[in-house]
Amino acid sequence: MPDDVEVVYDPQPDLGPMQGFTAGLIALRDRTEAVFLSACDVPFLRPEFVTRLAELRAGADVCIPAIDGRTYPLSAVYSTTIRPHVEAMLARRELRMRSIAETVSAKLVGIEEFQSVDAEWESLVNVNTPEEYQTALKRIEQLG
Repeated sequence: MPDDVEVVYDPQPDLGPMQGFTAGLIALRDRTEAVFLSACDVPFLRPEFVTRLAELRAGADVCIPAIDGRTYPLSAVYSTTIRPHVEAMLARRELRMRSIAETVSAKLVGIEEFQSVDAEWESLVNVNTPEEYQTALKRIEQLG
């Protein structure tokens, strides 16, 4: 592992992404203004997608992609200033990531904001089943 990579472990098991997010925010402390939170199963994530989300967050605590009424809180940019709020949610065992956007200033952004960087939303494609994995492998082969 590269020397500049910091690994942070969940202090408690089985609390899902909220626990990992909280642990990451605590580890970062005051080292950055915002973070991109990503699921681990998004093989087509584009750096330009992340950059665009960060640009769009201006003035909001969180910037979340939204398509057809579905939000993607595990592919969003969050202000690190929400750490106390997230810690309190975890302490109350409020574990739904979508709940964060319901209680802080959130900006939902649609596909029109990503035309120049990821018009097909490939950055949000995740792999959860063997079939999706096989489809992703085929797509990777096509990309060369």
